[in-house]
Amino acid sequence: CKGLDIGAYLIMPVQRLCKYPLLFDRLLKATPKSSGDFENIRKVAEEVNKVTGEVDFGRDKAEKSLRGFEIAHFVSLEGLSKKRGASDLHLLSPGRVYLTEWAGSVSRSGSKRSNPELKPRTMFLFSDLLLIAKKGSKSYDVRFWIPLSDVTLGDRPP
Repeated sequence: CKGLDIGAYLIMPVQRLCKYPLLFDRLLKATPKSSGDFENIRKVAEEVNKVTGEVDFGRDKAEKSLRGFEIAHFVSLEGLSKKRGASDLHLLSPGRVYLTEWAGSVSRSGSKRSNPELKPRTMFLFSDLLLIAKKGSKSYDVRFWIPLSDVTLGDRPP
């Protein structure tokens, strides 16, 4: 129908829902405060904004969950097989939530070199874990991981 696939039709109600706050806000602005309908329109506008916020929150949560599954699919743990606790690392664990990712550079602290080399890496932050991986042609090779329970943040003494 009209050259659209099923996904395009499934998203239409969500897109429409996101237009309702604008509609009711405009209607509220155009309604005189003395009108008997003003208070009802205000209540409807408030409820529509709440529902839209909940839908946005649910959508964000679903997108992060999907990204967590994608990362688990494209991450290789082969480089960890000889390192500490590699067999204990399970990316898809109950309660683990993907938060964000970024590209950066890392060097090993305590290196014997006077000027350790910075290496490009991709960091994946989960609710309880930081993965540091090297981007390959088809996957990410995890170089090391840090449970957030092992991390303490604080001010650095001068």
